Amino acid sequence: MLMLISFLLTLVCVGIFYMSWQSQSSRLFILACVVLIASNVCWSFWLGWELGLVFSVSVIPILVWPLIAREQKSVGNVETIPRRTLPPLKWGQAITHTGHWLVVMLVHMLLATIVTVCLCFWLPIEETNQLALGIVLLPLVWAAMSYFYLTSKTYWQTLILQAFVALLALMSLWLRGII
Repeated sequence: MLMLISFLLTLVCVGIFYMSWQSQSSRLFILACVVLIASNVCWSFWLGWELGLVFSVSVIPILVWPLIAREQKSVGNVETIPRRTLPPLKWGQAITHTGHWLVVMLVHMLLATIVTVCLCFWLPIEETNQLALGIVLLPLVWAAMSYFYLTSKTYWQTLILQAFVALLALMSLWLRGII
């Protein structure tokens, strides 16, 4: 019975989202969000919180495809548009952008890993929960460090500050005897 209610609520949710999109109605959108929450709760009670949330989040995108196909329109013959010429390559700018990419992808990954491991080991929780927290926390710390770096006007000072924080985290792990 709960399976049927969950699936029906999901279908109703998709239908209300579609109607709110067509009419651009915020009231229907809010109603669809409420039905979505009710659907998520029903899926979670039926399959458990982990699997229920996966189903409730996965079923809606699958059910939306028939509505997307319904809205598909044929464009007809489209004349080819001539390609624009590319602007000339500026080597200095290309090297600068490559350097920023390397800092974000490699250096920040290393620094975020160090900080995340330190945070997880210092929390008084079980080892399995520390591992789970690390899996969740690592991309957030990495993204925060990268955002802070890319939005600052002084890249080097920001990078040195972040490296100093990671060094402090590494020293705290060494003092604790983990490393």
